[in-house]
Amino acid sequence: MNHPKDKYKALNERQKDKSYSLVAQFNDNPIGAYFNKQLGHIENVLDHQGNSAINCLAFDGIRVLHGCNAQLFLYGTVFKINDIMGRDVAINEELNKYGLNIVDTNPLKVRLVFTDTTKASVDLNVESLFALQVLEMKSRAETQFENYMQNVLFIVPTSYTIRQIQAVKDAANIAGIDHAHILSQMSAAAIDFGFNTNDKNTNFREVLVIMFSSNECELALIEYYNQSIKYLAYYSGVTRI
Repeated sequence: MNHPKDKYKALNERQKDKSYSLVAQFNDNPIGAYFNKQLGHIENVLDHQGNSAINCLAFDGIRVLHGCNAQLFLYGTVFKINDIMGRDVAINEELNKYGLNIVDTNPLKVRLVFTDTTKASVDLNVESLFALQVLEMKSRAETQFENYMQNVLFIVPTSYTIRQIQAVKDAANIAGIDHAHILSQMSAAAIDFGFNTNDKNTNFREVLVIMFSSNECELALIEYYNQSIKYLAYYSGVTRI
């Protein structure tokens, strides 16, 4: 599954009315989906231009930019700050590749400097930067749906540690999310394959799931039994050509 829309359908197959829930995945384009109860189907979250919202955040010295506007401003110089969220990153060489104005490493903080006459600055931790993106996605979904989004399901990389998962929850709390739920990419794929009633895949007892994301490859041997899934084996590695 390459899009949150697919994940939304899979994860909510048996509970049709999830009209106050948002599914967000921050390494895919598009990155958000919700159930439109009035139209009776799932829709991707759109940006201000009416295109599927994408995962990008930038600061131009005056305001925070999102999506396509952020990409245009950065002009290809994009860094995955979610990689360092919830981690102890104290090695300067590792931090330098992000091109950020790091002012503290415990916890990790980034300084944003305004370019107006005030020259004011604000120091934000990575969770707060992530929260700005979550807040934008939630706001866009609420504008389209014309109602409050009560629940957000985050699809995170399978390799995320407990601390990184907690960092996502902290970011959701900063963004004002009432109920944040976390699911790994591999688990989302396993649930989709095993419990998507349209495909009738429940006859399979053991399944090898292979996922490709960016330059990584994940493999998991999944066992399906009594409406549940169990990891028998898991491996993650870098793919090279």
